Amino acid sequence: MTRDTTIFKGIGGDYHPGEHHAAILRDITQELIVTDGLTDAELDAALAECAAEPVHIPGRIQPHGALIAVDPRTLKICYASESCAEVIGIAAEALLGTDLSAHVDGKVKHDLINALHDGPPAGDPTEVGILQVGTCEVWATTCPGGPYAIIQFEPLDDAGGAKMDTALRDLSHLTAQIQTLTDTKDLLDRSVQMLRMLTGYDRVLVYKFDPDGNGTVLAEEASAELEPYLGLSFPKWDVPAQARAIMEKIPMRYIADAGATASALLKSDPALPELDMTAASLRGVSEIHLEYLRNMGHLGTMTLHVMVEGQVWGVISLMHCLPRRPGHRVRQVCNHFMRMFSVKLNQLLVTERLARLQRADALKKSIAQAASEPGFGDVFEVQLLRELCDAMRADGAAVVHHDNLVTTGETPTQANLKTLFHSDLPEEGVLVSSALSADEPKLSEICGSAFSGLLLVPLPENTTFAFFRKGRERKVSWAGAPEKSIEWVEGRARLRPRGSFETYRALVEGTAEPWGDSELRLADDLWAMLVTAERRVLIERTNRQQQILINELNHRVRNILALIRSLSQQTLTHNGSIQSYVRALEARIAAVASAHNLGAEQNESGATAGQIIAVEAAPFNEGDDRIIVKGDDVGIRNDMAPLFALVVHELMTNAAKYGALSVATGIVTVRLKLDSEGLSLKWVETGGPPIKPGRRKGFGTTLIETSVPYELGGHVGLEFHESGLVADIHLPQSTLLSRTALGRGKTVEPHSAPPLSVKGLPVTNGVCLLVEDNFIVSLDTTRVLKDIGFERVETVPSTADALAKLTRITPSFAVLDINLGEGATSAEIADILKDRNIPFVFVSGYGSASPIGERFKTVPTLKKPLRSDQISEAILEMTS
Repeated sequence: MTRDTTIFKGIGGDYHPGEHHAAILRDITQELIVTDGLTDAELDAALAECAAEPVHIPGRIQPHGALIAVDPRTLKICYASESCAEVIGIAAEALLGTDLSAHVDGKVKHDLINALHDGPPAGDPTEVGILQVGTCEVWATTCPGGPYAIIQFEPLDDAGGAKMDTALRDLSHLTAQIQTLTDTKDLLDRSVQMLRMLTGYDRVLVYKFDPDGNGTVLAEEASAELEPYLGLSFPKWDVPAQARAIMEKIPMRYIADAGATASALLKSDPALPELDMTAASLRGVSEIHLEYLRNMGHLGTMTLHVMVEGQVWGVISLMHCLPRRPGHRVRQVCNHFMRMFSVKLNQLLVTERLARLQRADALKKSIAQAASEPGFGDVFEVQLLRELCDAMRADGAAVVHHDNLVTTGETPTQANLKTLFHSDLPEEGVLVSSALSADEPKLSEICGSAFSGLLLVPLPENTTFAFFRKGRERKVSWAGAPEKSIEWVEGRARLRPRGSFETYRALVEGTAEPWGDSELRLADDLWAMLVTAERRVLIERTNRQQQILINELNHRVRNILALIRSLSQQTLTHNGSIQSYVRALEARIAAVASAHNLGAEQNESGATAGQIIAVEAAPFNEGDDRIIVKGDDVGIRNDMAPLFALVVHELMTNAAKYGALSVATGIVTVRLKLDSEGLSLKWVETGGPPIKPGRRKGFGTTLIETSVPYELGGHVGLEFHESGLVADIHLPQSTLLSRTALGRGKTVEPHSAPPLSVKGLPVTNGVCLLVEDNFIVSLDTTRVLKDIGFERVETVPSTADALAKLTRITPSFAVLDINLGEGATSAEIADILKDRNIPFVFVSGYGSASPIGERFKTVPTLKKPLRSDQISEAILEMTS
């Protein structure tokens, strides 16, 4: 018997891989092998040989490093790679059979012995650090190798990506970025973006395994010239089971050059077994996998293994078109980041599962209530069954409760349903099938040929739910035709990797759309709610984790309530009517809310005095010169910002009622001056009506005169001249954060003004090139550029990287940091862009004057941090 797989069975229509892809892949991958007339036995033997390849004992290492293995009891060197001669200056033959002490001094020996004894039994290699071995300085690590202890040596040069002297800062920033995310997709998208910026690889993607080992790319960040893999599926044999098993034991794996010739591992005695290099970062690579990478067009890779609940959930794969060896500091940052990423991912998955459990709980309570009432069937159909059917994405649903049958949508006939529910069904658990005729022929005969998908949920008290899906066509997108070709080696069939990764669509027909994770979990949880206390345990665990956040929230709410109560009481005292009381109270609460919103937007940096003044000025600043703010801006602590906002609000309100803003000719000038003592604010009103002496002091004035000294720790002086109010307010340094320069004599724009957008302009249709040497600044600037309309942003940290990128892509716009560190500027990049008529702007942290020559005097120079209104205005001016 032979196999012919030119026709693919399954479902059709346009299919986008997602949570419903797993069962389709499970069905298709059993049939997608080009066998060239092999018998079943020969094909099974080829598959078995591929799955049995001993990748943990390859007998060779990657050639950029050197490896020795010693007997930990005697320190005798039993294994050594041929590359030792080049990396540490000692030939492998001179090392084998000798004592480690003969080749290193006492301190180095002491450090290595400590690392060998203190290191973990498996997993991460233990870092020893920089050692002098022979005539060479190398970076050394140790790891277990079965009964032997492995010592690895690598050259010191730290290639690949960001400046790692800031490794701890970058790691802290990466962690902070992901901790604020609340959505799994956002976590995946943000992580690939940050890792690509940090490491400099051409492509970074997140690849998730399904239960059968097939996988799909869920997130990707890649260089503009590369074909995207996002949404494509990869068959299970691309990452065989033994490789996935190793992923559970080590956090990461990198291949420096898929085109390099491996370095052989020599033994001191031919009788020694092959060395187990599972944990070794220099472990040699399967020739099949190297061919796979070369076919894919990537020579350098680094794979970070994502663990969820003790199992490999998937990988973050970093790929480069050229050889690339990530230095040890890069690997350290990625390794630590992945631990935090896995924790965050697990937290989000638990949160999503909790939401599903809560939905199932609501359904269970409704079912229990309906079942206890007369006319259960009619009530259930109207209130619950359609909702359940929609949640299960089914074509129809039925429920039987004590022989009372209710249906909705497209289902088998009532006679067939009664036969189905009286069949030999499982007493507990969920029965699920998307190919009913193959999985359950008897049930398929009962349901009829129109239905290929069935999900049965037997519940206690003679209740069973059934959800039905009709058969249909469907398509699945693969990264290349998911086929294995066969070659004969020494009389045996061996599988070879495919040579193309262009998108390939396989048509499958005759089954239903597979039940996805969400439907299966909802069904499982619905059953579990009635028979277990699983949800209660999960909620208690989650409540403990949330209690700290709840306590902090309660503390802040109490403070706000106390402030609002005080405002309410004082406002009532100073307002004679309900209408005036409501208006005054609403305005003051709005001032507090505005300050809180600004503080939330600025996060830890706080809102600035200028921003708070702009928000309070917005309702009154009808002309560009009505309210003018000059001087030095500075951040206000988040806990002080609401009170400062109230003070400014009262000044604005009084000016609008009695002062300069009550007439069309009035002007308010606010001068901010920052010195070593703190921030001085001078408020001057001119052009308003004459102020009458002896006016009764209202609550607004009282609030200003009391809040500044007692709450803000400053001092205030109010002088009511005939020409207008003059107020001097001083805030101490303890209320302030960092300084920000304001334009002299320039009116501050209201913070609430909507940002300009350049979406739809031709310039945003292409790729924006961002040249920025600061990792954190590049992340923020990329966000700003995408917010205003750019769909693709390519980030590079240096002149060399930018020039290389310009040989491969033609951007439609560019943003150039003038100063790229160590005296370098972006002038050379600007010359090329100007010659190619590509519009660009400079950004600088030192002011708005361009320091790189008359040639670029017409090019806008924007100040850091880059704001969306700045870049939008520049683009609109350049393209108008």
